[in-house]
Amino acid sequence: MIPGYPVVNNVIQFPEVFSNAVDTKIKTGRNYAVDFTIQRDLPGNMIIEAGYVGRFARRLPQQMSLGQSPFNFVDPASKQTFAQAFDNVAQALRNGQAVTPQSWFENMVPAGACAGQPNCTQWLASTQRTNFTFGSVSNIFFAIDTERLKAGLPSFNNYLARAINMRSSTGISNYNGAFVSLNKRLSRGLQFGVNYTFSRSLDEVGAVQNSAGLVPNSFNLLTEYGFSDFDRTHIFNGTWLYELPFRSSNRALKRLTEGWYVSGIYTASSGAPLIVVESAQVWGGTLFLGNAIGAVPTVSPNRFGNSVHSGVVGSGGIGTLGNPAVRGSGLNLFADPEGVHRSFRQVLISQDGRSGRANPLRGFSHWNTDAAIGKKTSITERVRMVFAADFFNIFNNAQFADPTLNLQVGSSFGVVNTQFVPANRVEGSRWIQLSLRVEF
Repeated sequence: MIPGYPVVNNVIQFPEVFSNAVDTKIKTGRNYAVDFTIQRDLPGNMIIEAGYVGRFARRLPQQMSLGQSPFNFVDPASKQTFAQAFDNVAQALRNGQAVTPQSWFENMVPAGACAGQPNCTQWLASTQRTNFTFGSVSNIFFAIDTERLKAGLPSFNNYLARAINMRSSTGISNYNGAFVSLNKRLSRGLQFGVNYTFSRSLDEVGAVQNSAGLVPNSFNLLTEYGFSDFDRTHIFNGTWLYELPFRSSNRALKRLTEGWYVSGIYTASSGAPLIVVESAQVWGGTLFLGNAIGAVPTVSPNRFGNSVHSGVVGSGGIGTLGNPAVRGSGLNLFADPEGVHRSFRQVLISQDGRSGRANPLRGFSHWNTDAAIGKKTSITERVRMVFAADFFNIFNNAQFADPTLNLQVGSSFGVVNTQFVPANRVEGSRWIQLSLRVEF
């Protein structure tokens, strides 16, 4: 335990909002690459290639929290940990059961704070009911420490700032991928390439290295080890170019008919990992700038699928924001959002070694086709003009962004109301672009 900070009007006074430090022993990150490929020439100017790609990063820069709540702190008298006491109270409140006194709270919370209540556990349960229910461990410690500081006792947490960050070289990530590709070199006016990748990417926090968010559990980084946000199990890409075989011996017709081409790009991928969010404080990582932590599925998430369901009105307060009767979209990731909502439980910090991020749902799969038709016309030996009509999302394929899945916000659970927009676009619908270019 560390010295506390003044409490004014029952609120701890933070000297800073955000404090940032760098580990004096931080190390340069390392990336280990393993590649193996095999190729074979095929008739028709084609080549097939298959291989394996491995990328294993170590010592990655990562935001550690010096304000981590000690949820495994043991009460010396009863030998009960905070985690055990918290889970017992939280489960009772979630299940509508009576809250029984917990030795950790009875011995660690100043008696003066519990005046008028049967015991200190009951006082905490009544004043912090929502924080127990939603797994907001940092807020529970904040409430306890406020009372301890008022009673002249040391706090459990460091309240130098609302978030105390130390960047250190503790991150790891692992990528394994197998691929196969078939490419045809340009001949007889045709060129194409297709490739398929089967892969898996795992890391410890689910955020890029320059993210301001702190790791959820600085005591055990593997509790959040799971699929990277950008992980796609299946990826397929195809490109083609075909020079149309229009020919003419007539000089005038030659300029009109020759030089035409069509080209295109087809991409398809399976869905990204999608977690059901419980809270950003489950492991007591920080009061501010925490990363979302996934609730734990009680059945295989694969059984829920990842396609759009229409006409979903929701029930039991779950997914009801999409009800067409209240001007909702009627679209939902699940046919029965309430049933899926009940299939996830909050993390038990005294028992679970991993969060739900290790076993996520999958968002919507995506596919898209871009195509172009154009004509190259020679003006002189060194100058030519190129006309092109480019069609982005030529089939005007409607694709949706993954919905919000948050145990704390049941009304929007699974509701689909946003279109997916590719990274290089500002709209997801079909775009047509006409261009005229002079090359010399």
